[in-house]
Amino acid sequence: MLDASTQAALWLCQICTTLAVFGCIYALLARTFTVRYARRPDAAPSERLSVTILKALHGHEVHLRENLASFLRQDYRAPVQIIFGVQSIADPAISVVHDLMSEFPNANIRLVVDHSHHGSNRKISNLINMGRFIENEMIVLADSDTCVGPDYLRRLCGNLEQPGVGIVSCLYRGKYAGTLWSRLACMSMDFHFLPSVIVGVTLGLATPCLGPTIAMRRETLEAIGGFEAFADQLADDYAMGAAVTDLGLKIEIPPFLIAQNCPEQSFDELFRHELRWARTIFGIDRYGFIGLGITHALPLAVLAALFGGFDLRGCGLVAFALFCRLWLQSGIARAFRIQDSPLWLAPFRDGISFLVHVGCFFTKRVDWRGHRYTITGDGNITPYVLSQKGKSSV
Repeated sequence: MLDASTQAALWLCQICTTLAVFGCIYALLARTFTVRYARRPDAAPSERLSVTILKALHGHEVHLRENLASFLRQDYRAPVQIIFGVQSIADPAISVVHDLMSEFPNANIRLVVDHSHHGSNRKISNLINMGRFIENEMIVLADSDTCVGPDYLRRLCGNLEQPGVGIVSCLYRGKYAGTLWSRLACMSMDFHFLPSVIVGVTLGLATPCLGPTIAMRRETLEAIGGFEAFADQLADDYAMGAAVTDLGLKIEIPPFLIAQNCPEQSFDELFRHELRWARTIFGIDRYGFIGLGITHALPLAVLAALFGGFDLRGCGLVAFALFCRLWLQSGIARAFRIQDSPLWLAPFRDGISFLVHVGCFFTKRVDWRGHRYTITGDGNITPYVLSQKGKSSV
């Protein structure tokens, strides 16, 4: 008769084996769905709507000038206004905006400096401060760390003009910043997050609204209560999407990618950033997040082999899980023309992703642009305060 520890190891081996097998199936399906999505026809480009782009800024980020300039180099005939917002007169991003005003003297650029706070979400506070200067029909919320091509507005407009569309959002990939940790952050976006979004959309399991780009009509924003309605939401992008779908409108995600900075310089930066993402998803859809556990096929296969004593079956499962991960990564890279995606880093990347996923269950605190917050049960955020005894108080 087996002792208790041996029985427990066998049970854990069986559980991890089952989950890893499902994870391998997921990887194979994700590759198929991603390749098909990349080949999906897009809406015809349009430039009929006047546009206001809102850019909430905070500090001098990596590639900031290059990223912001990409929004000023649009091939778009209708009027375009771009509003930059900061919450401190000492913010170093102001000098970048002034440089852009000199470089693009004919552009309709406005800089809003307003320290007013309207809730726990500083980005939304910034947008509220900028909102009173909006002039045009289509509003585009675009993160400061994103870079886009010259046809970006034309493609957004074309999709927004489709019947029943309330929001257009964009898939995104990582933009490499020259360090190992930046490369690993890019791989997380490109080969973990991107296929999970496409699988969710393809199977009708999710209608994501992705923060790097949210485009909607001005009347739609007013109908959902303006930016003020989301002042305490950590997942403000998700909350806006949910509010728009409640109006009976749909979210459209066209089959092209924009780029988002991955400036991570250390493991600590990478882990904290990804933990905030994970906690955000967990707060939005707890059971869906738990279900994402099967996407970590390789770490689960390694655990199954460990509990099984690294027998032939366990080692074979590890090899098959690794093949599925590399097959998925190579398929995504080819479908979306993603360059410089080293296959040899995939196991290391998978291990970090698994640690982030597990770590998400053990904390309610997140770091966001130098500030620490506590996530409440309803998905809102409140400033995290350290009491005199070293315990958190809200």
